[in-house]
Amino acid sequence: MIVLGIGSAGIGLVLWVIYGLASTAAMQSANAPDILQWTGLQGIGAGLGSLVLIPLTSLNHSISYTEIDLVRFILWSLLMGIAGAWLATLLWMIASRRLPLALAAQLIVAETLFGLVFGFVFEQRWPTVAEAGGSLLQLAGVFAAIAIFSNAARRQAA
Repeated sequence: MIVLGIGSAGIGLVLWVIYGLASTAAMQSANAPDILQWTGLQGIGAGLGSLVLIPLTSLNHSISYTEIDLVRFILWSLLMGIAGAWLATLLWMIASRRLPLALAAQLIVAETLFGLVFGFVFEQRWPTVAEAGGSLLQLAGVFAAIAIFSNAARRQAA
């Protein structure tokens, strides 16, 4: 199972990198789409894609929800869809349009860190020393990239 998890994580990372490169290229092109329309289209596509995948979420389990569980699920799904997906995508597109590609690519770290935070909240625990250390190293890499680009921009302006 762990090999399947590591393989899935690797494939997910590759797909996120491809997405980041493609979206940044699209946002910085001469005929870039409107950010709100582009974000909306991605949200519609993701929503339709998730509907196709829903039956695969419980292949080996029978699921029974109470009415309140179903309401909570729908409300959390709407909240995560609007705040966690649509708003995040909108902000990603704005950053992709305004930042150099190498700096915009650093945004992938946010996905990893948010995933970790959600995992820790779900498991109701604090990160281990290794998990916290890895997260801090990721943040340090992003801050280093920002510093490098900031220094280069200052030198270019001067």
